[in-house]
Amino acid sequence: MPEFIEMMQVGQGCRSGSARGSSLPAKTPCMIQHIKKYFAIRSYMLRLSQELVRRFGKQPYYSVEQVTQAVQRSGLSAASIIYAHAAYCRQEDFAAFYEPLGLANRYQSLRQTIARRYFSGRSAYDAQTIIRRFVPGRVGSGEFHESDIGSSWNGH
Repeated sequence: MPEFIEMMQVGQGCRSGSARGSSLPAKTPCMIQHIKKYFAIRSYMLRLSQELVRRFGKQPYYSVEQVTQAVQRSGLSAASIIYAHAAYCRQEDFAAFYEPLGLANRYQSLRQTIARRYFSGRSAYDAQTIIRRFVPGRVGSGEFHESDIGSSWNGH
């Protein structure tokens, strides 16, 4: 198994009670884990989408290997990579990869977490939906307009 699997904290719930000898409140480790997951998912939407387009072109879905490679080569955290796989990969590819770990059934719930935050709860999205929303300056997409500010065009 790739080393990032060892780093995943999927399925680990937050335990009640503070760490022995710790002055931190009981909820602090859980809150920190939640914040780290929030920022990881955010970086998967904002930065990973750009990295995937740069490396592999615009596609409706990417393979688990492509997503993993893009995460590793771009220096993004792999601790919550299961969310990136759920966001950018087909359910069949996700299931084939995560079946040995007993996590193949998490695809829809992971996508729903992303959908609530970024797509008004609509989980029927693909990689191109993410790219349209988060990759800026896509020439030819109908959403890019270059300014004439600073040009020496005189109207003729």
